[in-house]
Amino acid sequence: MAGTTHAVNSVADGLRLPLDFALSPRMAAVPLPEVGEVAPEVKAVFDEIMTFYAMDHVPAVYRWMARDGGHEPLPS
Repeated sequence: MAGTTHAVNSVADGLRLPLDFALSPRMAAVPLPEVGEVAPEVKAVFDEIMTFYAMDHVPAVYRWMARDGGHEPLPS
């Protein structure tokens, strides 16, 4: 999972998304959906992400990906 986390951080940096693990003045160029604004199946993925990272919020890069249905999770 560490490789995936590094890749996600690279994507977030390339998109200039706000940093989730350090203080940053960055602001997203597009609105990022909040957990309460997404479809139930996306919320379920957000819950898994928050559990995996032991965070009380979803990192910005995942919220950015939630804007595009092409990033839908694979069926389990």
